[in-house]
Amino acid sequence: MGRILIADRDPRFSLALAQILAPMHTVVPCENGAQVQSRLLSGKWDVLVLDLMLPGWDGIGMVRLARTMAPGAAIVLTTAFCSPFLLKALKEYRVAYILQKPCRPEAAAERVQDLLGRPCPEVTPEKAAVNLLSTLGVPHRAQGYRCLREALVRIFREPEKDIGPWVFEILSETRGGSRQQAVKSAQSALNAAWKARYEPLWRAYFPDAPDERPTVRQFLDMAGRQYAKTIQSKE
Repeated sequence: MGRILIADRDPRFSLALAQILAPMHTVVPCENGAQVQSRLLSGKWDVLVLDLMLPGWDGIGMVRLARTMAPGAAIVLTTAFCSPFLLKALKEYRVAYILQKPCRPEAAAERVQDLLGRPCPEVTPEKAAVNLLSTLGVPHRAQGYRCLREALVRIFREPEKDIGPWVFEILSETRGGSRQQAVKSAQSALNAAWKARYEPLWRAYFPDAPDERPTVRQFLDMAGRQYAKTIQSKE
């Protein structure tokens, strides 16, 4: 069992993440910088999940203070903003994971479990698809998000199957309308994530990814290959 501090400006995110982790760990949510500082003084922490734009605290200053007050804790940072200066600073303070907002609580829970050295329970193809899209910053409100999610679920259920003959049919069935409309919608959602991407994060998931923006077909093919490797490594 680990001790986890969660501090996010969105109380719904904090509550949802706490509900996922609470059955296995001690979880303490915070609403602002002052609460975080007080809690950091109250004992040893294993993982800190911190919002870079938490009310009442400068983002980099918060990470610096957290690293000083809890030197042994792993840090997971959620943010809607990235810059070369920020990434350099976060590397200096040994931030383990950066999750782009909007971020799903399930994706954050996966990262916390990774850091605690315990597999997240019941990682189904459905959860794996949501985690991947959320971690890579694919906007979940975009029309194409659902198309990509359902295609990934099918691919993850049959990771050894060639996606070529049927993947675009899945996209079309999910969205409704023509195949061309479905692919365009999915590509638009993927483009938004690629434009705002954190390059090291994409490379961590897809080490052989093309340097240019991937097409929907390339993205799904990469995801399927990586998922198959994950399954094989656990067998």
